[in-house]
Amino acid sequence: MAEYAEVAQRTDQADAEMAKDDQALAAMEADLMAAEARIEAAAARYERARRVIERELAEMVTTVEAKPAGQPAASDGGAVVDEDARADKVPTQRESHATKNTSARSEKEISRDKWEAARAAEGRVRERAVKARERLRRCARDRKLQAAELPAGEAPAPAATEEAGPEVSQSATPKPRGAEVAETPAVKEGAQGIAERLMCLKDRPNAAEKRAALVKVVTAGRESYYTFEPADVLQDLKGRGLLENGAAEELLAMLAEPAATPKPAEVPAEGWAAGAKKASEFERLDDKPFREAESAYLRFVEEKNLASAEAELEAAEAQLGEILRQAEERCGELLADAKDAEPGPAKQVTAREPEVDMDEAERLEAQHDPDAHRESRGMKNTSALSSKVVSKERWESARCKEERDREHEKI
Repeated sequence: MAEYAEVAQRTDQADAEMAKDDQALAAMEADLMAAEARIEAAAARYERARRVIERELAEMVTTVEAKPAGQPAASDGGAVVDEDARADKVPTQRESHATKNTSARSEKEISRDKWEAARAAEGRVRERAVKARERLRRCARDRKLQAAELPAGEAPAPAATEEAGPEVSQSATPKPRGAEVAETPAVKEGAQGIAERLMCLKDRPNAAEKRAALVKVVTAGRESYYTFEPADVLQDLKGRGLLENGAAEELLAMLAEPAATPKPAEVPAEGWAAGAKKASEFERLDDKPFREAESAYLRFVEEKNLASAEAELEAAEAQLGEILRQAEERCGELLADAKDAEPGPAKQVTAREPEVDMDEAERLEAQHDPDAHRESRGMKNTSALSSKVVSKERWESARCKEERDREHEKI
């Protein structure tokens, strides 16, 4: 009885340890899934910011190549030209929907071919995007390995750039990952200008106009151009001390509200002309064209968010590597414990052949033979045979059955 109790206790202890291991493994899997989700979110933000920066670099390269040698650069205090608005004003060529010379093919076939061509174009674009991402990852990995192989105190040599001028080479050189964004006097001036524009929003007549003007100010009139959120600009201005806590909280609450359609203010009929004249003479500060310094500040906020996203991505990758290492160590310990707990080889036991009564076996075989008592009672395909031939075959089948039965009885 004591041995049975001891075995039961060991079994309970083993079950408890296995349950603890299962709980630890489940917790590690949950941490792994959370880390993967954070990595995917950070990678998505990084890719979005990278595309914007690449587009800006491409525009800068095109501008420098197209500019004549003796043309002076634009001044810092000039108004910023909205390239997206200019592109929207350019009339696009309307696609022709007229019937073409396709008399040999139906409209469904033509529509199918167009759909397949569009689908193939989307696939090619998707493949090029995947190849570009892989190339960027490979270059980043090569730079990281090159920095790891260099001795301490030695900096890596800069890569050779194309012959496109000193300004283009300096702007096209990628910044090292995790580097801090430098703050220039133009950035400080732009932050002050944005803060002054935000303080003028309280003169707006209703909440809808205030929210629309707020979004316009913090994005420089280009709502979908930058990768940061409008709340990031408010938080940065609050951290600089340019916005008070109450004003910043009020503006953040205004951003959190859903956008509503602005309603025009009701103006009495008798004072309409005077109000229109007064409004034409008055120009709001938040409606003035944005300066280069303010655009530089918004680019600074975007680069700052990009650096934060890169740091978050690196931290998530490090955490994921640590979790994978712990999982590998834990799996190795479990495999070692399982090998230690394996029972020894079983002893081979030689057994004698069972004694079988052959007569009884033959009788049981004859009794349970499926062909011994099987008799077909269905109609057969005998349309090509005469009745005498069919009768003869049935008689022969019955005779063979009787002979088999007699042989079984003799045995």
